[in-house]
Amino acid sequence: MKYLLCCLVCFLSLDAIAQQPVTIAGEAYEYNGRKLVMAVLSAIKKPVGDEFDYLAHIPLDGQNNFNYKLPINKPRFLIIHYGNISNPVYVYPGDSLHIHFTYADKADTIKTMMFTRTSSEHWHYSGSDTGRMAFFENLQNETGRMDGEPPFKMDFKDPNFLENYKTKVKDIYQKRMAFLAASAKKYNFKEDFKTAAANEIRGEYIDDLMSVVFLSELWDKYPLGYFDEVEHENITWDKVKDSKAYNQLLYLDVMYYNRRVSKQPEDKKLAAMFDNVTRLKDDSVRNYMMTRMLSKFLDGHPANYDEIFEKFKQLCTNPAYVNGLTELYNPSFLNKVLPGYVLDASLKSNADVPVKFRDIIPTGKPVLIDFWASWCGPCIKEVPQLMALSKKYKGKIEFRFISLDVPDKESAWLKAIKDKNFSGQHYIIRDKLITDFIDLKSIPRYLVIDKDGKLNTFRGPNLLEDEKGFEDRIKAVVEE
Repeated sequence: MKYLLCCLVCFLSLDAIAQQPVTIAGEAYEYNGRKLVMAVLSAIKKPVGDEFDYLAHIPLDGQNNFNYKLPINKPRFLIIHYGNISNPVYVYPGDSLHIHFTYADKADTIKTMMFTRTSSEHWHYSGSDTGRMAFFENLQNETGRMDGEPPFKMDFKDPNFLENYKTKVKDIYQKRMAFLAASAKKYNFKEDFKTAAANEIRGEYIDDLMSVVFLSELWDKYPLGYFDEVEHENITWDKVKDSKAYNQLLYLDVMYYNRRVSKQPEDKKLAAMFDNVTRLKDDSVRNYMMTRMLSKFLDGHPANYDEIFEKFKQLCTNPAYVNGLTELYNPSFLNKVLPGYVLDASLKSNADVPVKFRDIIPTGKPVLIDFWASWCGPCIKEVPQLMALSKKYKGKIEFRFISLDVPDKESAWLKAIKDKNFSGQHYIIRDKLITDFIDLKSIPRYLVIDKDGKLNTFRGPNLLEDEKGFEDRIKAVVEE
């Protein structure tokens, strides 16, 4: 985690603290020649759908200023995001944050996000508040940091790289914990902040140890015991629920195991990864990661997804997670006619003719609608298989192809159709009505609509990984 905080002073009210919002105000530059929206996020993702948890979107006014009051009922981490930069900040109800940005030498790149007090404010700031909000910046300045994305700034070809790297990471961790202890004594930090700061420092330390799993050159070269601290780390929900560092740790742990099973077929890989997550000891952490993992595989899932999903429903003890993921996988609108507003979505054919979505759905015959784009490698790779299936089932099911290429990339879309001999009825999307309705997060993706115009398949097996499962979906709707 990169703490780019430069300076921050914060107001903490003494009365009715739990009822007061956090005020987020300041000014921002235009980014790439346009005004963006300031985003405020939770430190962790929503498990259902594996989505970022946006708490607020704060627009800029005509002078690039912003002012927003965010209700919170307890101390917590927030992630403030604008342009190319995201900063964590630990806040209490009643805090007042003034945010200012500076540019780096590189055009349209924000160098720092600074939290400051404006001259027009007349709050009472305690030393504790000042020390708390400046803590993470001072932490980096006083104890050093892993430059760049660790461990890539060190020479991993050095035969002693792993030992040297672990020594450096551990040294920084020990310095940071000592700095926290000294700062807590100096500024009289409250216990909740001391715990939260120690949690982030520990989480980032374990993150850094795990980062080497992405160096393929070192695969299977880790000395015995290198990951002992990782494997024995007591990961509890109290650590995870408001910690970006521990969420990153869980993700790295999954990716590490993914590397170990990467050469297996997709169905066996998912089963092995799911079983690995179920080993997590804390019930809430296990529920959270099982839900996030299956959310990642919703689109283009392997053939055994149904089997693993049933296992998930038996093992997950959080009803909200089970119900939420079930609605994404088998939504309530399945086997129903698509809503009118979705059918009115705007498209344009490759013959430059504007049409509505309803116009491309045949009457009395099933249709498979494939979503793709010219820049999507897997989409291009599956074209020959799609062409073979459309020929095999000609007259029994129609195929339609909808591109997600942006308007100024139409030439790339048309070129891909021609270069890949991608025959059939092609359209390019003109609004977000369809993609929002189907919760489209990745491509290739397809829908199957039956002969009565009802949605038969909302999410199905990946054609490249499970051609049989993909074709079985076609057979099922053709044989109805």
